[in-house]
Amino acid sequence: MQLKLRLYSEHDRETISRLWNGTFYDTRLHRERFFDDVLPHVHCIITEYYRKPRAMFCLIPATLCGCEAFYLYGLAVDPEYRGLGIATTIMKRLFRWCDENSCLLYVIPHSARLFRFFKFLDMEPALYYSYHFCKHPRPTPKGTNMIIKDISDDEYLLFRHRYFLMNPGATPCEEFVRFGLRDIRESGGRVARISFGYARFAAVFAVINGCVVLNEALACDEDLDFILPYIQYRYKCRFAISFSWSRDLSEKRFNGFVYCGNKMKYEDICKKYTGEAKC
Repeated sequence: MQLKLRLYSEHDRETISRLWNGTFYDTRLHRERFFDDVLPHVHCIITEYYRKPRAMFCLIPATLCGCEAFYLYGLAVDPEYRGLGIATTIMKRLFRWCDENSCLLYVIPHSARLFRFFKFLDMEPALYYSYHFCKHPRPTPKGTNMIIKDISDDEYLLFRHRYFLMNPGATPCEEFVRFGLRDIRESGGRVARISFGYARFAAVFAVINGCVVLNEALACDEDLDFILPYIQYRYKCRFAISFSWSRDLSEKRFNGFVYCGNKMKYEDICKKYTGEAKC
């Protein structure tokens, strides 16, 4: 298939808006914020088919287990041209580019259809996570106090930086993280530092339908097992749930896929990064 890939220019704003709207269900405000705040800092690629723009995607600079990487985000194909192999051809081009430039490519699918698509391309499972569930609340002992304090984007970015110095995981560029944190706050979530006893960490969380959910907890499993009952009691919820990055590649839960290229394996990259026999 003959496709031409070129960089986005300001003249393509209407084109990418059309492609985006035909694929994603974001609000207009969310889309415009991404275009204004994130797009200038990433590589947005327009794909032409017979000299007409029929697809787009963004490559967001990132690190994955200490390696240079790109986060594939916003892959959108014109609905009238789906099923022709455009997305598959794009991915094969990206794989060759990663081989030539010795970098990793990862993606986080947001639907079962995309999950099957990236699995079909033989990308490796990546971004493993631990899941903690608590249904028995516990009040803090008399004379003690659990601190949950809102923090700024800069503080959360610093927590993330320190956390990923010792744990495998993905860190996209700062502008993209700030974009996500703004969305979380405006939807009623919190970005906070949580401290109680020996557990001290940062997390993104929200109370949803009588359940407190820590969507990203920058903490070890032991700290989360210890503190979740107290958080559940604080917010008078039926359940408390947390998600955290896992060092254990035997976990069945993973959030994305990665292409390592050059005959590398994701497991080997993790082992080298953590300096352990097993992540």
